[in-house]
Amino acid sequence: YLTEKIEEMYRCDALTHLLNRVAFKNSYTALLKEFHGTMTVVLADLDGLKNINDSYGHDDGDFAICAVADALRSSCPDNSLCIRWGGDEMVAVIPEEVDPGSVRKSVESFLDRVNASSGKEYTISASVGIKSFNIADSSDFGDMIRLTDQLMYSDKKLKKELKLRNSQSQE
Repeated sequence: YLTEKIEEMYRCDALTHLLNRVAFKNSYTALLKEFHGTMTVVLADLDGLKNINDSYGHDDGDFAICAVADALRSSCPDNSLCIRWGGDEMVAVIPEEVDPGSVRKSVESFLDRVNASSGKEYTISASVGIKSFNIADSSDFGDMIRLTDQLMYSDKKLKKELKLRNSQSQE
């Protein structure tokens, strides 16, 4: 029992229970040894964490981070590697090609349910980038993250532009 608990502490992020980066590197190396097809990378970044932390406190910031982690985990197939990449960024590596629209919609639906039931005064949302890669072309995960990150930032920029337009139209 203790060995299992220590192993879990070593592999998992304490807050989100997703893999940590060290455990991911080991899991990714093992995955590459047995997998040679198309892989999908999903990057989800919590929108507005600073505002949540500053306005409602760090416990609420942690709640929002966990909600995005749970949304990502529930939106990916069971054989996916889900990682807390950094503060409010989560990554999933799915060893197959998936429909980006379906994953995005699943993440948004999950967060909509959390927002509807949490009773919080703020809305939890995440910007998401999704890209599929053929492992035969490249298995460099740094390159995959950079390309997926660009898509995530495009999503974040689009959300900010829509929010600005909506606030201007209400004035």
